This record gives sequence, structure tokens and C-alpha cells, in this order.
Amino acid sequence: RGPSDRLQRARYAAAGVRERMMSAEPVAFYRSLDLIRVPYPTRFALREASRVKTPMLHIFNRMFVIQTETAYGLRTILVSPSDIDANGETPYFKRLAQSMGRLQPQIAPLIAPRSATVAEALAMTGISPESVDYITYDHLHTQDVRRWLGDGVRPGYFPNAKLLVMRQEWISAHDLAPPQRDWYC
Repeated sequence: RGPSDRLQRARYAAAGVRERMMSAEPVAFYRSLDLIRVPYPTRFALREASRVKTPMLHIFNRMFVIQTETAYGLRTILVSPSDIDANGETPYFKRLAQSMGRLQPQIAPLIAPRSATVAEALAMTGISPESVDYITYDHLHTQDVRRWLGDGVRPGYFPNAKLLVMRQEWISAHDLAPPQRDWYC
């Protein structure tokens, strides 16, 4: 099938997903919480869509907390719980920090202002780390999940949580092409 046909099928499927979501019972709890504003290369974010001549734009990382009733009871899902410090070890961001030299401690809070850590944001909801059932991300680049799920030596901050990730994303993260390596922990 050609690209136009695939696009038409995707739009049709999206309409069906939207209809199912809109007719479903509302979730028990939802909240969006600000974590950090991160510089990101404009050329990757917008490609040719912007004529602005700035090398960076800012992406606002937020964590979404969702509680929903299931056949197994209430489940708590965290979407995009970014470990700000560990994610700084991503090669691209590590080089960016090193490029600031000795002024990095003064400059970093200006170019990547933090709003809250994951622990602080979760505390704002009144939900305990033990109550988190799942964590998930739209993609895994720059994400280090060891603090959340454990690393084989230390237990995870979310001791009962499981990682939800698309199979292809997981496979890709374990077999990176050279241009991708800059973006994964």
C-alpha cells in the first residue's frame, strides 16, 4: 500500500480510538505536573518548519499522573517521570553541560529551570510511590529508569511499578544506530 492509503487508514483508526476513548468512563484522577524546561536543538524539533534562526528551543517536560479503575481495581500510571539528574548523563546533554565549563552550575538553572523532581511532583498529588503500578514514556530516548524501577543492587523508588513500553521501542533502545547513541542513557 502507498503512503496516501496508509495515512487514510491511520486517520480512520484514530477516529475509532477517539470515539472509544470519549465514550469510556472518565478516569478516577488525572493531573499534569511540571518538571523541567529542557533545551533541545531546533533542527531536530522543527526540521524545516521554522525560519527562526535560534539553535535551541525549550521543551517543557511534564509528568502525568493517571488513576483509573480496572477489572483488577484502581491502577496508578505515571507518564514521563523524568529522572532529571540521571537523564543528564545522556551523551548529548552531558556534552552540553561540559561546554559551559566552570560556569555550568550558574548557567544550567537559567537554561534548564527545574520546577519539581518526580518525588516532589508526586507528593503534590498525595499518591505514595508504593501506589504506582506503571510508568511509561512516549519514547525512551534520554530516559534512565533505574532510579524508578531499581538496578539490581538498589530497589526502585516505585517498588511495585512495571515499565510499559512498545516492543519496537524496547528493541530499538538495545540496538541503537550510531546517530541515536547521543540521545540514550
